[in-house]
Amino acid sequence: MIKNKYLILSSLMILTVGLGFLASSASIAYAQSNTNYPPLIQKLIEKFNLNTAEVDEVIEEVKNQRQEEMKQNISERLDQAVTDGKITSEQKYQVLAKLEEWHSKKEELMNLTPKERRTKMQEIRTEMETWAEENGIDFSLLFGFGHKMFMKGFHDGHMMGQW
Repeated sequence: MIKNKYLILSSLMILTVGLGFLASSASIAYAQSNTNYPPLIQKLIEKFNLNTAEVDEVIEEVKNQRQEEMKQNISERLDQAVTDGKITSEQKYQVLAKLEEWHSKKEELMNLTPKERRTKMQEIRTEMETWAEENGIDFSLLFGFGHKMFMKGFHDGHMMGQW
């Protein structure tokens, strides 16, 4: 039973944080905070003479679509876990609320320097450990393969491996 909870909750966190944070938000935040885009997108804009406002619109559209897909996937997995008796309905809602809370903090992280980001990530990790303990949820179930997963892809304050 613990293994099943581990798989479900770790999958949820990895999906939400990994995909949402790395794939969609990085490009949007980068595009909005700079007039420059990641190199590949910039080359496409130049080669095909694209309107940057339209590019921003497409990026935002993709971001929203991915977020909706992730929310749907998470909801389905949690519903199945409740049906299978692996977690309670209350735990499901607690996990969803915590995911929303964490999601609201990701924009804040994008505007930090690498050092500040590491410090903030450690604060979030500590907060999540405390939350998990208070709610009787094994912390390893939330983060699965380890908290360093969140930092993978950062290099000198920029996201790597985008698009």
